[in-house]
Amino acid sequence: YSMTLRLTRGEEEQVVGNYLKAFRDNFKQATLLWLIGGGILLFMAFDIWLLRSLTGTFGQVYRIILFVLLLFFAMVLIHAFAVLARFDNTTRNTVKNALLFCAGHIGPACLMVAVALIPVILLTVSYRFLSVGILIGISGPAYLESMYFTPLFRTYEGDAADEK
Repeated sequence: YSMTLRLTRGEEEQVVGNYLKAFRDNFKQATLLWLIGGGILLFMAFDIWLLRSLTGTFGQVYRIILFVLLLFFAMVLIHAFAVLARFDNTTRNTVKNALLFCAGHIGPACLMVAVALIPVILLTVSYRFLSVGILIGISGPAYLESMYFTPLFRTYEGDAADEK
């Protein structure tokens, strides 16, 4: 997100060098977010998968509730990585700010999850999309999402003192 946010702001920079610098700068926080967030997402998805055997209204309602929670958590996680890439913050404040961004703009946040799932959906449709998934599977959706995050962050930014 660091580089895609810079590209959407029109900042012409050395992409590879700045990507590696951003990777080093955000590695600890991003890894912590991935481990915790990814673990929770996997747990929720596994729980939904296990609940397939539950029949009746209770099982269906419980699966739907878990699925909605999983989608909301995915929205917050997408926002958390964008906030991490744009602002210097503690991990706790990064997640808190991501939650606030997500809750305040729930419609576009749903769209961000849909954009992030495009490569997964294409791969489930046909294996022929594997090359497309490899080429643009992560960077393409991140760039599209950055086109949303750039004006969103700009409206909330004060002075450039806390910017990366």
